Amino acid sequence: MIYRQLGNQWGEAWILLFYGRFAVWQRDYQQAYTYYEQSITLYENVGASWSSWAHAWMAYAFLQQGNILKARETFETALRQFQQGNILIGLIYTIEGFAGLNVKQGQPARAAQLFAWADARREELGNKRPPVEQADVNRDITAWLEKIGEGAYSAAYEEGRKMTTDEAIAYALEES
Repeated sequence: MIYRQLGNQWGEAWILLFYGRFAVWQRDYQQAYTYYEQSITLYENVGASWSSWAHAWMAYAFLQQGNILKARETFETALRQFQQGNILIGLIYTIEGFAGLNVKQGQPARAAQLFAWADARREELGNKRPPVEQADVNRDITAWLEKIGEGAYSAAYEEGRKMTTDEAIAYALEES
């Protein structure tokens, strides 16, 4: 409200972005989408590239809710925005989202490759995955190992670590 009263659309968009995040944590997805959409509109009004983060977080909300089609579509938007802005950590975060999408679609080898690429880039940047996100990845890895076995998982993971950024983007966007 203060940012709105001051006419600071960037500040208001930033607050709405985090309100969306909080709403997702409370599993109030409809409210989260409203906050994200408002944030995107305000960021676009001021020409700020942060709308890419709102798209990425909205895509994760769609994914958590099980809306695969909307998640994919919104991840694609975020990925292209991060790519255009050359924002590597945004690309990493969004490709991790595509990996999660592959998990939901029963494609553990694809997911392992994308997470491996993200792990390698995070190591290069010295940017560890936050513990709450790592817990989700660890849960997925356990499920993948049961489905495809240690050997297939390791092979897919090693393949993913070798991908370039352009290859990882193309692979994430590829319909399977």
